[in-house]
Amino acid sequence: MRCTGKEKYLWKCPSAPWGQHDCSHKEDVTVECSEHKEMRLVNGNHSCEGRVEVRYNGRWGTVCSEKLDDTDANVICKQMNCGSMESIEYDSKKYLEGSDPIWLDEIGCLSYESTLWQCHADPWGKHDCQHNEDAGVKCKEAKIPERSSEKICETPYVSQAGI
Repeated sequence: MRCTGKEKYLWKCPSAPWGQHDCSHKEDVTVECSEHKEMRLVNGNHSCEGRVEVRYNGRWGTVCSEKLDDTDANVICKQMNCGSMESIEYDSKKYLEGSDPIWLDEIGCLSYESTLWQCHADPWGKHDCQHNEDAGVKCKEAKIPERSSEKICETPYVSQAGI
């Protein structure tokens, strides 16, 4: 494959004819795109505090707090470039309830993940929560002057199998 970056589709990239290659399966490539996934913290006192909202396929929604723990919250803070977690809000009183879809539930991070979507969770949109269980976090490092409450983070994940 010799893509220039201007191609709209992978099959438009210059390459050997379909089916002709000198590769083995240990060189297979896996790509996970996160263009449709973003995160923000809203209704907090600064950009590193608030109700956790994620954008999935163009629509903002919330994260359920019923099983959210310190490890999960630390991944959220790390993804937002806000240091480590200071506290978790398990009900919506402090940061108010969301009204859009509840996108994530049953989150189980292991601490090595750099984005929330790398953690185990139920499929997007599957949940047994109400908005009064919307998750909120407060991260320790809130002194990032150029950040706004609308700061959006996304991180692509690319792996090459067998390499």
